[in-house]
Amino acid sequence: GLKARLAVASEITKSARDLDDASVVAEKTLSKLNEEIKAHVRTKPGLALEALMVRDDFAKALGAELAEDVPNDGTVWATKPPLAELVAGMPATYQRRALESFQAHDEAWGEVLIDIINQSPVRLVSECVSLLAAGGQLNPLKAELGKLINHHNAGAELLLWLAKDKTGDFAEILTSETFGAMLSAIERETSDEKRACKLRDFLLTDGGILEEITKDADIGIVKDITRAIQMTTCFEGMDKRSLLGKIV
Repeated sequence: GLKARLAVASEITKSARDLDDASVVAEKTLSKLNEEIKAHVRTKPGLALEALMVRDDFAKALGAELAEDVPNDGTVWATKPPLAELVAGMPATYQRRALESFQAHDEAWGEVLIDIINQSPVRLVSECVSLLAAGGQLNPLKAELGKLINHHNAGAELLLWLAKDKTGDFAEILTSETFGAMLSAIERETSDEKRACKLRDFLLTDGGILEEITKDADIGIVKDITRAIQMTTCFEGMDKRSLLGKIV
């Protein structure tokens, strides 16, 4: 299948300098890759995009020219695949390139990236934010984050990214309201998916997050946070005491 072919092409790329018959290998491999990429564009667009990147790296390493009529990343984006699902399903090493490729092919890329951050795993959120910041889209991103937090609609993965980024560009968003949104997200995850919530574990093990949220807060807000911890069903007795100890 295509996956196996990509693994072989990647290995050849690494040892390109040692090949005696580079042009023969290139012609044969590129022909097969282009054929399979065309076959996968509609059914598996994420795999097709990954294959395009592997193919381009392969051609460059072997000094091979690509014909003008071969499929390219525009071929994939023309099928309008679901971006979050496509990129999240790709190997981590290709995710940034996939987002940059999308950016180059869609004028509304900023709106789309802001739209998918609440459906994406932490790593993908981080890549989206990095691209949005580089592209001058920080203000609309912060506005959307504020809206999601205020309505307690922010997902656990997005809030986990925010908690990990606690001293970066988004430190001002870490408020008592954000902590309330985190508790809501943990409650949703615990009841819906019956699995350990990474955000919950992060709050328990990270020493700086509650300190960051409460450092400039007045006593009333600190009391609200304390009450929220005491009343939540997200944490058991020992864990509650551990969290409360981080505030004092």
